[in-house]
Amino acid sequence: MNEDRPVPAPFRKAVAGRLTSEQQELLRRAFESETDWRRRILLSPPGSKDRAELMRQMYEDIHSWSIQIDQAFGRDPYFAAVDPSEKKARSLARLCLKGRCLEVGAGGGALAWALGLDGWIVEGVDLVWGMDWTKIMEATQGRVTFHLGDFTTMNSLGGNWDLIIMDESLEHIPPGDYEMVLSKAHRLLKKEGWICVVFPNALTGPLDVSQYFLPRGAPAQAGHFNERSLKALARDLTRAGFENMVTVAYGGLPAGRRFGWSPLWYAKARLAEAFLAVLPPRLRMKGLFPFLVPSVIAARKR
Repeated sequence: MNEDRPVPAPFRKAVAGRLTSEQQELLRRAFESETDWRRRILLSPPGSKDRAELMRQMYEDIHSWSIQIDQAFGRDPYFAAVDPSEKKARSLARLCLKGRCLEVGAGGGALAWALGLDGWIVEGVDLVWGMDWTKIMEATQGRVTFHLGDFTTMNSLGGNWDLIIMDESLEHIPPGDYEMVLSKAHRLLKKEGWICVVFPNALTGPLDVSQYFLPRGAPAQAGHFNERSLKALARDLTRAGFENMVTVAYGGLPAGRRFGWSPLWYAKARLAEAFLAVLPPRLRMKGLFPFLVPSVIAARKR
């Protein structure tokens, strides 16, 4: 990292006391790195080769030290798949019939792995090679394949997909490319195909590393370029040509395996979000929020 990079803002008092010195140092590094890459990426033209290369370099940089952060916080590495995400796979089986699924932002590959074991044909795309991708492709005997590259410029993905899923990846896509990704997803889906987005709700943000430095309710300033409310994301999907919005009863994607997907859950979530949006950020009950406003939405191609 550049030595002349500005010193990040001090940690929020509410969180600094709960962090070890090692955790604080690693989070500072993450903040410095991601804000610098963010600045450079936003200065680049949307959809350009320059932007795609900057995004690739950013995630390679993040990957190079994020394992240390995961270890310091005692969590599984983001770019690894310790176990298949079976609960998520069962939830998606209740959204639509099993068929061909494209995962944009495959990460470690845990969801693609579970879907492949459950009978789907899956292709995953990401900018950084997942640590367990080779193992997953072997374990699923060809039902899962992965592609390294930028979804916005990739021309080898074919079409007629039954499902396109973005599990906490859409928020990482910068403005300009964000709209192109939704448009491309619509184009690649078969008629009546589904898009499913798992997202961090902006009303409880920021939810990238800037959450440790910025007050609640402030826009994300690090690796999350597009945190959205449910209302805003639904509007974006409608503009891209999607309709029939549904969600789950509470929480995130795994909840759909129990109670299914419904426009009624979506209507409930929109009403709850409208009420919570008028409250100050500190009163939005971050722990309870997902039970009132699930962090997942699905919509159908017109």
